[in-house]
Order: sequence, then structure tokens, then C-alpha cells
Amino acid sequence: MKILVTDCFNRKAFDIVNILQRSYSKDTIILASSKTVSIREQIIYRKRIIRIYKHNQQSFNAGLLKVSRMYSNEKIIYIPVEEDTTCLFLNFIKDTGSHNFNYCLPDIESFALARDKLLLNKFCIINKIPAPSIFEDIDYTYLNDNFVSLIAKPRIGSGAKGIINVDTIDDIYKLKNIKNIDNYVVQEKLKNGKDVKGAFFLCYRGNIIESYCHERIRTYPISGGVSVYSKITFNNEIIRIGSELLKKMNWSGFAMIEFLWDEKTETYKVIEINPRLWGSILLSEFAGTNFLKNYINLSLSDSIENSLVRKDVKIRWLPFDFVNWFVLHGKIKSFWKLNREFTCFINITYASWWSIFWFHLFFYLNLSNFKTLLEKWKK
Repeated sequence: MKILVTDCFNRKAFDIVNILQRSYSKDTIILASSKTVSIREQIIYRKRIIRIYKHNQQSFNAGLLKVSRMYSNEKIIYIPVEEDTTCLFLNFIKDTGSHNFNYCLPDIESFALARDKLLLNKFCIINKIPAPSIFEDIDYTYLNDNFVSLIAKPRIGSGAKGIINVDTIDDIYKLKNIKNIDNYVVQEKLKNGKDVKGAFFLCYRGNIIESYCHERIRTYPISGGVSVYSKITFNNEIIRIGSELLKKMNWSGFAMIEFLWDEKTETYKVIEINPRLWGSILLSEFAGTNFLKNYINLSLSDSIENSLVRKDVKIRWLPFDFVNWFVLHGKIKSFWKLNREFTCFINITYASWWSIFWFHLFFYLNLSNFKTLLEKWKK
């Protein structure tokens, strides 16, 4: 058996590799990247990196076929690290067959539905799953007379990139200025937009194998952004809603569902689904959920392992949390209490000192990553 981890210079992939190496030998793991520069990955992981280019479907297919031939006598488990890569992988399966690749993924239609925020929102409303109201064919005259706060998001995409907030009547012009409005979903804006709840699932054909939630303690920037300090929780209501949605989608594999509380209806509403592994996957391993190991077992049609989940653990992303501390002039209570028995650290826990040093050096010397840090800091 081999385990294929794509996008291996991604910070999430770094944690995935370190988690896998706790249960599987280093030789079992195949590392792949679409980057043309290989020296940094080889230094970090101290092993060969295979190139699987993502310029287009044809080059991606060629890369996967090369991997398939290289390990023709092995079953190769595909790990869904990134959304775009998984989309290419599902198209590869559709175009060429599964070959010797094994996986636990939704069908291509369900995956496409999960990626598209507009289609997902409509699917939820049709199936009576709580979701925000959507606004299509906007009547601007009516909106001026009956203003409600709105939020416009790219239909496909993750994070805050491209999001447009319409908080006052004077902001309506922002909607009018959107080019290709058909590529956006316009929703009612729920009041507590920073209080995002995350629910995490491993499924097989609509059945929930394991689930848990996490709750943000701090974000970067503090005003709202990516989670840098979170704790594991179990919110029965959002697990119930998420399970109902994934069952109707006949979902297989990993899914992270984001929820917001609606004060008007007093219910949690589905905001989006991330149909791949999440940035805090380290927390699931640290808590003992066996998400990755059971994903591999499901991919091989093996029996799943029972989990004994710890309910008192947290996860921190120290470099970005340190920027928060600096910006607030050190006014974060108990910031330096690392509490390593109950806290895991992104890109540190389960990694060797060698890989920690080189990963952080290359990651933060990357101009794009450094630019992102500065842009968020300015907010």
C-alpha cells in the first residue's frame, strides 16, 4: 500500500504527512507537488518529490498515470488535501478509470454541489436544511426602499477573498459594480458573522463515521479571520443538521461544514461546505478521532477503528497568534501558557525539529505567504 499526499508544500499537507508517519512508514507515503522548484520540499521531507502538474486536466492525468505505473503492484490511497486537486482527481477517475487508486470520496456531482455556494444554498432550502436566504435578480429599487444587509461571495472559492459586504444603503453600489454577478451568490447577512462554528465529518455513502466540532478562541487578525486558537467541542445541533445534509448528498469522505447562528430564527444555518481536509486536521488527530486512519480503512474497504475522543484539547497556530500578541502589546491573558499536554501546534506537533525549522523557514520566506500575513495584519 502507498498513500499519496499532493500539494506537499502546503502547510496543511505538512501536518497530514506528520500525522500519517505516526501510523505508517515513511516509505509508504508518496509526496507530490505541482511546483517546479523541488529543493525546498526535498530538504523539508528528505525524500523524493513527484511532480504532478495542475496546469490543466491533461497534465494532471499524465502525472497520475505516471504514479500509477511507478507503483503498479501497490494500492495507492488518494488523500484529498486541496479542493482543486480533488476536483482534478475526480475528473481523472471519470476520464480514465480508477486504475490502482483507492479513495473514499463523493461522486463528482455531489462534489460539484458542495463547491458551489449558490447551488448548495438552493439545495439546502429545497431539502429544508437551515440556510441563509438568497437574492437573485436583485430589484435595486425595492432594496433601496426595504434595505437589508447582504453579503456577496464568489460561488466557488474559500476564505475571505472576493467577499463583498453590503451593510448600508450606500453600499448597494458595490453589488452593481460586480462583474460577472452570475459567478456570485448574494445572501442575507446574519448579524454575528464572525461567530462561525465548524463541524467536521468523516462519512461513507451518507453514513456518519465520526464527527466533532471546534470553536474559535482567537482569529488572525483579532477582528475576524483565520482561526489561530481553537478548542474541540461537540454541538449536537450543528452535528444533527450537518449529518442530515450529508446524508441527503450521499456523501463519502471528509467534509467541513461552516455554520452561523441566526438570531431571528434561533437556529444554526449552513454557510458552506469545504469538501476536503481542513487546516486544523491536526486537532482531530490530537483529540483521537482517527479521521485519517479510518479514511484509509474506508478506502481499502477495511473495518474502521473505534475512537476515544478527548474533549479537553485545543489547537494553536503560533506564528500568527504571536502577531496578535505583538499588535495588542502583549495584552492577551495567559498567552505564554502553552499547555502542551492539552494543546497541539500547527506545523510543529508530531514533526521533527529538522522539518519544523526548514518548513517554517521556506514557508515564511515565500513572498506570497509573507504578503498575505502583512495584508491581514493591516486589517
